Amino acid sequence: MREIAVRTLLALGMLFPSMLLAQVPQVLGVFNQGSREAPLAPGVLALVQGPRSSPSREPVNVFSDTATVTVGGRPAAVLEYIPAVPGEFSQETLRVQLPVELQPGPTTLVVTTTAGSSQPFEITLQSFAPAPLGFVSPASPVPTLFTCYPLNTATPGDTLKLAAIGLGPTNPVVPTGTTPGVAVPTTAEPSIFVDGQQVEVLESVLSPDQIGVYWVTFRAPSKEGSYEFHLGIGGTTSSRVALPVGRAIRNITSAWRRSPAAPESIQLLQACGAPFIEPAVPGSFGNDPYFAGDALNPQTTLGRVTVLVTDANGVGRLAPLLFVSPVQINYLIPAGTFDGSATVTTTNSDGIVLVGRVEIQPVAPALFGTALLVRLEDGVQTVQAVFPAIAAGEGGIATSAPSPSDGQRFDGLPIDMGPETDLVYLVLFGTGLRFGSSLATVTANIGGVDATVAYAGAQNEFAGLDQVNIALPRSLVGAGEAELQLTVDGTPANIMYLEFE
Repeated sequence: MREIAVRTLLALGMLFPSMLLAQVPQVLGVFNQGSREAPLAPGVLALVQGPRSSPSREPVNVFSDTATVTVGGRPAAVLEYIPAVPGEFSQETLRVQLPVELQPGPTTLVVTTTAGSSQPFEITLQSFAPAPLGFVSPASPVPTLFTCYPLNTATPGDTLKLAAIGLGPTNPVVPTGTTPGVAVPTTAEPSIFVDGQQVEVLESVLSPDQIGVYWVTFRAPSKEGSYEFHLGIGGTTSSRVALPVGRAIRNITSAWRRSPAAPESIQLLQACGAPFIEPAVPGSFGNDPYFAGDALNPQTTLGRVTVLVTDANGVGRLAPLLFVSPVQINYLIPAGTFDGSATVTTTNSDGIVLVGRVEIQPVAPALFGTALLVRLEDGVQTVQAVFPAIAAGEGGIATSAPSPSDGQRFDGLPIDMGPETDLVYLVLFGTGLRFGSSLATVTANIGGVDATVAYAGAQNEFAGLDQVNIALPRSLVGAGEAELQLTVDGTPANIMYLEFE
């Protein structure tokens, strides 16, 4: 009888391999859907993430589209199963709504499939977990953030309807995993802050046709410009999100979508409401035509466009320009720009003035997604290009499972450390770190292992480009996936993901 049972199992495994390969679920993280930095709360939309895949192995699928989730013993609503992406560092994900009847405090989350139940994953719930998803309108029912040129900006004085999550109880209570059919008001009214100033909230309701999504209505500023807004409710505030109104500009670090910048760092401006130079096709989104500046000594006027950075002390300096197109400008924060809030004033090729701002701090390290592997073998140096994944920046908005790669490809991985006699260095490229107080304050941790930073400073071949040389420890041999965290004077750069054979 035992022999027959084994044969039957093997036959079933040949027909249905997943029966033999199914693994007990494993939960590695639970995050607020709107922002990884935001907390969790009863009724919030959350991303439950399993094991990570990598370029060198097939994804480990421990969830399924029939998985169930409980939190504190109560059923959550599973809204979507998102499998891992083969050939990338990514995680399979369950998008869920946490039970609305839970109370704030510590609790546990469990995922169950036909293969069994995960170990309880500890989470802590707050009363509120505000996170913006984007703006909605009859013409654009899917939450979308304003992304500038040519039309996606707010109209001065217009009424805006913000989609958000984590705004707490409603009256009446709407059960987990259901839509109310009509707009239901929140029991607590959130606050909206634009450039730090509180503005009037016209309405705060649960969306009638979306699970766990709230609508908060307020008016855009009446004056054109680049603003930031955030939500606040019950003593908890959301991340800050750009709000371009009319003709303006939006500043981001070119290597990482974060807001602070450092002197001599490479920045990117997005045009809002008006192009920097006339596009080849009117109303187009492309970079045609474009002007490229001198890579080492960029000029301050390019294509009749200038950028003036006025620092917190009121001193204005023309910025060196690396690249100008209808939709974007790559430029350098001028040397000597003082810390604090700076105004960025762009005069486009038609003489139209567009205004934005950027926060300046001494260091703001940001890494590009290209690196070099330098190997010293028997006195011979070889160089190999690698393309690590880099994590998205601070305050990112996720409406589906966030990918650590932020859309970037992987090639040349995993890293082979070679024999023990080899010396292997990882050379990173970034911006905003050259004014670190000393080499001793630059740290690198790879997969939990501290690595020696041999150099961190200007790259000296391209304006604004910085370089970091890291000696890779031998203990990383066979480590598999490893997370690299670089810090400069205590300020973290974006995370990189590597893999070691």
